[in-house]
Amino acid sequence: QYGIDIPKQKLALEDPIKAFGSYEVKARLGFEIIAKVYVAVFEEKYLQIKKVAAMANEDLLLRQLPHDLDAEQAVLGSMLIDADCVKEIIDKLRPSDFYLRQNQDIFEVIHSMFLQSLPIDGITVCGEMQKAGLFDENTRSYLAQLMDVTPTSVNAPAYAAIVRDKALLRAIAHAASEITAMVQEGKGETDALLAAAEQKIYAIRRGQS
Repeated sequence: QYGIDIPKQKLALEDPIKAFGSYEVKARLGFEIIAKVYVAVFEEKYLQIKKVAAMANEDLLLRQLPHDLDAEQAVLGSMLIDADCVKEIIDKLRPSDFYLRQNQDIFEVIHSMFLQSLPIDGITVCGEMQKAGLFDENTRSYLAQLMDVTPTSVNAPAYAAIVRDKALLRAIAHAASEITAMVQEGKGETDALLAAAEQKIYAIRRGQS
């Protein structure tokens, strides 16, 4: 707890430790200084398993779910520079299809503006984001960046297809994680677990994930 290393020679054991576990023992820290310390004794194999598990967890943290930020920016940029392409894209995607939260917010605002037949461009979208409480110090510059990196809206449908494809892959990964959790918990009969797994995959096929 306090970062003090105590050599094992300083431990005063009344009886030898013969089993794994946690023990309270005395330690001679200096002249007439004796302290009580807690000692945990593990099998070497256990420590190796913990090390492998820690490395696996770190690897999982470093991984990212499927996404394509370039395609996301190109879709949004296309709609900002060419309002006519909005109607081609708006029904093909949902806010949750975007990986970046900021991109989700922008698409949701554009979708709302489209339903209200409001003019859509960088300035109007920025204004609507302010009204919706989704505006911060980086919003205006990010919208400008989206338009700058998108020279043309001709390929907007192709960009939208990429965004949707990555969203489906994330949905599959999420469903697989939930199915694995159900199996590991061991709750329910095999047929019930199989049916639940099939429902999750079917929901993805129907676009309800």
